[in-house]
Parts: sequence; C-alpha cells; structure tokens
Amino acid sequence: MHPKELKNTFVEKDLTDYCRYVHDIHQYLFQIRNLAMNGDTERIIGIVNELEGEISKKEIKKYTNDFLLNSILSEYSHKSIQQNVDFSTHIEDNINISFISDSDKISMFGNLLKNALEAAAQCPDKGRIELKIYKGNRHFVVIELKNQYCGELIQRKGKFISTKKDYKNHGMGLQIVSDLAAKYGGELVVEQEEKGVFRAVLYISSNANFS
Repeated sequence: MHPKELKNTFVEKDLTDYCRYVHDIHQYLFQIRNLAMNGDTERIIGIVNELEGEISKKEIKKYTNDFLLNSILSEYSHKSIQQNVDFSTHIEDNINISFISDSDKISMFGNLLKNALEAAAQCPDKGRIELKIYKGNRHFVVIELKNQYCGELIQRKGKFISTKKDYKNHGMGLQIVSDLAAKYGGELVVEQEEKGVFRAVLYISSNANFS
C-alpha cells in the first residue's frame, strides 16, 4: 500500500472511532451515573480507564484544595511528559474556584490545556506550557495559559482558530471557553504574545449570575 493511502486509512479509522465514541457518550454517562448511584465505583473506574486510559490515584498531585482541578492538571502533566512538553504551574495560595460547576471546570480547563498541549507537542524541540491561576481582584479569578507553537497561527474573521491546516475541524475548544467566560461574567482574551508563544487569559467573576 502506498504511504499516502496508508495514512488516509489511519485517518479514516481515527475519525470512525471518534464518531462512534461521540455517538455513544450519552450512554456511557447515563450508565456511569447509575453505577455511581449504586456506589459501584470500581466498575466506573474500569469503564473510564478503558475509554480514556489509566492514571492512578497516586499520580494525582495536589496543586490546590480542589480535587477535580488537581485531577485535571495531573492528567495534563502526565500527558505532557509523554509528549515531551514541559508543563509548569504557578497557582496562588488559597485560590477559590468552587463557584465554577464541575462540568464547566472540566470543559474550561480541559479545552484550554488540550489546545495548548497539541500546539506545544508539535515543536521539534521540547515544547513548553505555563499555567498561572491568581486573583485579579476580590471579584475576579484570572487563568493565564501560555504555550509554545510551531508554524503559523490561523485566524478567521479576526479570531485565532488553530495552528492546524484543517482548521475547520478545530478551534471549537476556544469558542466553548469563550462562551463559559461570558457565563461567568468575564471574557477570554487570546493573543500571540511573541513569535512562537500563544497566550490565553480567562477572566471569570465569582459574583456573576450564573445560568
């Protein structure tokens, strides 16, 4: 088989697997909820490990007093090591993001870190990601994420979309985070800080009228 045909075969398989996963995700979540209500944590862990890969409890570092955020950051720390990316964090003591719902927290940090890791991992030398979380004032929390990237940033209608050529299939993550920022009375600001460094700053208010 020609290398190009082989590559297309792998791409098609990945797309098929992804579509199957998305199609079934509501069924996974429904049954995970039922297992949780029954207290069957071992089966829940087994399902998630099978779907997403395993990260042991001992690998979850304590970055903050929020276990879910610790879990998210530990996951991306683990993935960064696997992809030869340096992941550093600077989190202000006693930072409080308990006003963010768990589902929004997963989506917010997950999308930001996923985009950053994908970009930094493309660099031929060791890429870098730097995450800062701090209080802007008594009403706002600031989440600042910088990452290295290689190649050219793609913009459409004045908005950064992706560093990938097939940008039409990417860029949704930043829009999701931007929508969440608005929900929490803030905004997402993205910019090219300097050549090869992308910066995303998320401002969120603990006083917003969430809906």
